[in-house]
Amino acid sequence: MWFYISVIVAAIIATIYMYVRMFMESREVIGVMADNQAEFNQMEINDMYNTILNLQRTGQYHIGQQYLGGLSDPVTDDLRDMAASEGVELDF
Repeated sequence: MWFYISVIVAAIIATIYMYVRMFMESREVIGVMADNQAEFNQMEINDMYNTILNLQRTGQYHIGQQYLGGLSDPVTDDLRDMAASEGVELDF
């Protein structure tokens, strides 16, 4: 009987540990993403454009969408106009 109780308690502790670890790791990832977004926002427009094109070429659409979503509309419009002038359609 004590064996079964100890197995159940161990499973509960392992589950709690897993959720705490996932929370801590996701918090760290979100912090890195926020730092990257802030760095992207401080770039020159040409560097932003090159970064966005690179993200599209490598298939990292979710990051590109996040970066463009963090910008003001005039900057986003400028980036899209730059792409359109080169015949590139941004997928974000």
